[in-house]
Amino acid sequence: MDRIEIKEMSDKSLKRVYQPVSLAQVALPSLGLLLIAAGLIFAFSVEFSLWGNFGYWAIPIGISGGGAMYLVLLALSTYLIDLPAVRDLNRMLVQLFANIGWAGIILLSVLAGVGEELLFRVFLQNIISDWLGWGAGLFLSSLLFGLAHYVSKLYVAITFAIGLVLGAIYWQTQSAVVVMTIHFFYDLCAFTLVVKYPHKLRLS
Repeated sequence: MDRIEIKEMSDKSLKRVYQPVSLAQVALPSLGLLLIAAGLIFAFSVEFSLWGNFGYWAIPIGISGGGAMYLVLLALSTYLIDLPAVRDLNRMLVQLFANIGWAGIILLSVLAGVGEELLFRVFLQNIISDWLGWGAGLFLSSLLFGLAHYVSKLYVAITFAIGLVLGAIYWQTQSAVVVMTIHFFYDLCAFTLVVKYPHKLRLS
C-alpha cells in the first residue's frame, strides 16, 4: 500500500459521524427561543411594524428574496467553491437532519424564521441601535446571530453574512414579516435539499 492510499484512508477515518437528531430536539429549543424573543419584546416595549413599507407584498417579496439568497449561497458553496470545510458542513447537516420529515422541515423553518427574526432583528437590532446607533445594531446583532449558530467556523461566517443582509433589509423596510419570510423560505429550501435531496450537495 503506497503513501497516497494510506493518506486517503486516514482522511476518511477522521470524518466524524453525527447521530441524527429527533424533531423534538430541535423544535423545542426553537419554540423556546420564539417565546423568549416575544417576552423580551413585550418586556422592553420594543415598537416595530409587522408589514413595514411593503404591506401585504412583504410575503411574496420575502419568498422571492429567501429563494434567491439560498440559490446564491448554494451555487457558491456547492458548485463554484470547492472547500473541504463546505463538504464537511454539508455532510454534518445531512447526518444530523436525516430523520426529519416534511412536517419537521416546515415546522423548523417556521419556528426559526419567526423566532430568530424576532430576537435578532426586531429585539436586539432595535435595542442596540437605540443605544449605539444603527451601524452597531446591525453589526452586533448579526455577529450574535452568527455565534448562535456555532457548529463550525464556516457556518458562523455564513450566518453572520446572512444576518447582515437580513438586518440591512429590516433596517430599510422596517418590515418584520419580510425578514421572517426570507428566513423561513431560505430554511425551507435548505432543509429540503439537506433532508430530501442530499445527493445534490457536495459531500465528498
